[in-house]
Amino acid sequence: MSRITITRRTALGSALAASATTIAGRRALAQAQSGPVKVGFVYTLSGSLADLGTYSLVGAQLAVKEVNDAGGINGRPIELVVRDSRFDPKAAVAAMHELAGTGVNIIIGEGSSNMVIAVLPIIKDLNVIYLSPAGILMDATHNLFTPHYFRVGANAHMQYGGQAEVMARVAPNAVRWGGIVMDALGARSGWEALSLALQRSYPKIAGKKVEILDPVLVKPGAGDYRDAIGRLVSQNLDGIQTGVFGGEAISFYRWGHWWQLPI
Repeated sequence: MSRITITRRTALGSALAASATTIAGRRALAQAQSGPVKVGFVYTLSGSLADLGTYSLVGAQLAVKEVNDAGGINGRPIELVVRDSRFDPKAAVAAMHELAGTGVNIIIGEGSSNMVIAVLPIIKDLNVIYLSPAGILMDATHNLFTPHYFRVGANAHMQYGGQAEVMARVAPNAVRWGGIVMDALGARSGWEALSLALQRSYPKIAGKKVEILDPVLVKPGAGDYRDAIGRLVSQNLDGIQTGVFGGEAISFYRWGHWWQLPI
């Protein structure tokens, strides 16, 4: 076995090297703490549902400007790092990995429950805080609970419970309800919550029982709603709940008004 001899010169060199490493580390930490606070933004920004993400992005940009104009966070400006999920769970997951890999650990996420459920299993391992403004699915904060996720808007029972009460007050004689619902997790969950809430609200507020038919499901990006509208017309409804969003909703309303649907 060879013997290691430590001299004053090698000891001094090691000490200087350690000191230099410590100084470099402190400089890097200081630079990181003096740079911008990066906040990720992963939302649908393209396709027929782009309106949802576009308006949310404008709101986020206004909030960032307001904070930065007031001096930022402890003197550090906020930098918004934007990614398009394309309403695709795989793209949302990839964007989360990318942002986390570049040191972004606060991410504003989708309003769609489909995207929320896709990323919930990975955010703890990525060590990110994920904020969703409109992911209504109850499972997100119950069966799939993680302390890394914050819903900053209403959940399904809050949103559709309130809506059902308004429906019962504004349209007390509309007792046969149907709906057109996007075939996506959040929209289907919303319909279930609304159905239960209508059955509670109408007897209490309007003094009547309400009949709820199965909704007409449409795929995201359908565009042409003639078949769906024909099925709604055949149900002879008093009222229709619309569960399509963004540009999809605009297309549906155009077709619906032409057919004189009760929407």
